[in-house]
Amino acid sequence: MNNDFNDWLEQTFPQMKLEVPLFYNFPLGLRFELGVPYRGIDDPTYFEQLQQHAVSLFEAVFAESEQVCVLTFTYQTVLSDIERIERNEVQVLSTYLRSECFSQVKLHSQQPDYDEDTAELNGYIQSQYVWCTIHDLDYAGIFKAISYTDFPERGASLSESVYVIEPKQQIIFHMYDDRGLDIVGMQKGSLQRLYEQYYDWLLPYDLEKMDQVFGT
Repeated sequence: MNNDFNDWLEQTFPQMKLEVPLFYNFPLGLRFELGVPYRGIDDPTYFEQLQQHAVSLFEAVFAESEQVCVLTFTYQTVLSDIERIERNEVQVLSTYLRSECFSQVKLHSQQPDYDEDTAELNGYIQSQYVWCTIHDLDYAGIFKAISYTDFPERGASLSESVYVIEPKQQIIFHMYDDRGLDIVGMQKGSLQRLYEQYYDWLLPYDLEKMDQVFGT
C-alpha cells in the first residue's frame, strides 16, 4: 500500500468509499445516463452517441484542470495475459496514457486473492495511479473501451475500474459501463453547474435524490 497516496485520498475525500457504485457512496453526486441497452444497442449510433456524451461531461469537468490523478483498479488473474487476449481486453495506463508519462505510474495497492477451498493463488486485486494532464490521456479512447466492456466483439474493452480525480475541485469522474457514469465531489458548488447544464442527461431513476440536493 502506498501510504502517502492513501493519506492524500483520505484527506481529500474523508471517510468516502472509492468503490462502485460511486454515486451511492458520496453525499454529493450526479449520475448520468449514457445509453439504454435494451432499447438502443441495435441502433448503429448507440455507442457513438454515448461516447460523445461521456467526452462532453469529462471536458466540462476537466478542461481547465492543470493536473489530474488517474486511479485504476483491476483484477489480474494468474492467466491474465491469455484471458485479456481472448476477451479483447486492454489496460488503461499502458494503452491510453502518453508513453512519456508511463514511467510515472505507481502502485497504490495489490491484494492477493486465494481460492477458498484449495488456498491456491487465483490472482491479485491491483490498484495503480498516475498524475498527469488530460492532454496526456486518450480519454475518448478510454470511454470507448469502457462502453465495450460487455461487448468485446466490437473492439478493445476494459475490465478495469477507472477513476479520474480533479484535486482542486475535489471531484471524481467514473464511467462504469455503456449505461452511465458518476461524477461525485465534496463541494456542492463544484457540481451545481453540471447539474444545471446537463440536467436532461441525468439518470431518471435517481433524479429525485439529485433534485433534493441541487434543485433547491
